[in-house]
Amino acid sequence: MDVWAQLLLAAIASYALNALLKRTRARNRPPLPPGPPRLPLVGHLFKIPTEQTAEVYHSWTQTYGDVIHLSVCGTSMLILGTHEAAVDLLEKRSAVYSSRPTFTVCNMLGIGNEAIMTLMRYGKRHSRQRQGAHTHLNRQKCGDYHRHQEAEAEFLSANITACAEGDAEAYDQCLLRFATGILARITAGHEVTAAKDDPFLVYANLVFEMFAKIGTPGATPVDLFPILQYLPGWLPGTHYANVARTYRKFANDVLELPIKYVEEKRKSSQATPSLILNSLEALEEAVFTGTAPKLDRDEIKALSYVLFAAGRATTASALAVFILAMVSYPDVQRKAQAELDGVLGVGNARRLPKLADEPALPYIELLLQETLRWNPIVPLGIPHLSTEDDLYRGMFIPKGTVVFANIRGMSLDESVYHNPRAFIPERFIPKPDGPGEPVFSDVFGFGRRICPGMHLARDGLWIGIATLLATCTISPMLDAEGRPIIPDGKLSEGLDAHPMDMRCIIRRR
Repeated sequence: MDVWAQLLLAAIASYALNALLKRTRARNRPPLPPGPPRLPLVGHLFKIPTEQTAEVYHSWTQTYGDVIHLSVCGTSMLILGTHEAAVDLLEKRSAVYSSRPTFTVCNMLGIGNEAIMTLMRYGKRHSRQRQGAHTHLNRQKCGDYHRHQEAEAEFLSANITACAEGDAEAYDQCLLRFATGILARITAGHEVTAAKDDPFLVYANLVFEMFAKIGTPGATPVDLFPILQYLPGWLPGTHYANVARTYRKFANDVLELPIKYVEEKRKSSQATPSLILNSLEALEEAVFTGTAPKLDRDEIKALSYVLFAAGRATTASALAVFILAMVSYPDVQRKAQAELDGVLGVGNARRLPKLADEPALPYIELLLQETLRWNPIVPLGIPHLSTEDDLYRGMFIPKGTVVFANIRGMSLDESVYHNPRAFIPERFIPKPDGPGEPVFSDVFGFGRRICPGMHLARDGLWIGIATLLATCTISPMLDAEGRPIIPDGKLSEGLDAHPMDMRCIIRRR
């Protein structure tokens, strides 16, 4: 028998032994969570939805419960369909469920497991970056950013009412400029101009485009089968690898843009206070005194990217969802505007809202909370990874399981929210004056992976909503027969979920 035959037999024997051991262990352990029927070898590969993924998973909870197990060619996946299940695993057992799977597409872009805090595996580097983020994004520090958010909200009102009526693309650009303006001021001390060639605005548009094309992190074919990244681009399944190769240089340029901007401004003594400037000065002081820096240059660069790229996308998309809600629910809009008029005045005496007005505007807060719940802009969140075998409700969850929290499904949980597909801000009014339904915070994540920028994001969304309602009226477009056109509210797939149809009319009040 030649050496190749011996190696082949050894490989077959090894595979058979491994399969036998797995089967033996499976007999001796509790069952996996339920899930749809699966095929040999490929498992649920052909069951994974390609459109409206979170909605499909939510429909499965009616059959299989709120903890669903899927297997895709050997990769173990878990879909958590309720807030209770997500809290039980991702928060109460955060020591097991705080890591991240390998994000092959994002790694190809240079913004994956080794670079960006949001996608980084749990450990010392992740903790260090989170501590750095907390320094700049804690509740108290976010108060320093209110003036930037208020200034950009005023620009938003002026810009969006200057658009041609019904120009959904122009409205989207105004929302993107609002979010970009806030983040550019905070991260780099840069004021976005009205010019279309402003570098931060140009890159923001390209980031928006990139996020729309790279798919949901951890769930693309290339993430499930990393070998696809090495195969010719014309083969089936390699689409996302091709996208990553196309955007690789651009992604690196975006990483460098904010920090290089500040470094250039410092050379001419023109840098203004910002997250990057403060961090660079702290780094230089640490080097000078021989102490350990809180963040090195690469970490400062990565933190500013997370804020600029991720924060910009979510703020713009959440405001787009709010606008759709106002198109569909004019009574809610009128009620909110009446509250604003009572605080801000009417006619020529009306002033613009400030974040300091929040306590006097409780209905605006309810409206914001319902915007986050009604159509979550991160329908499946970013997946977690189990780092140990675990048991939950008598079910076995293997080490290495990719865990998705179905945020959209949680927002539709009828055992928690009455008539969940309706936009009802009053649902959050505490008992006995109202239904007392729980505030929907799941959109910001869970446990040790909760969004560190949630206070900043929430403040930006609040001032955007309040300013638009105080200064604008949002109404549906009409068809040829004079009937209102109500967009269906569907979001795009991928990391940056965004309303696919935003047709409406926005006029100054």
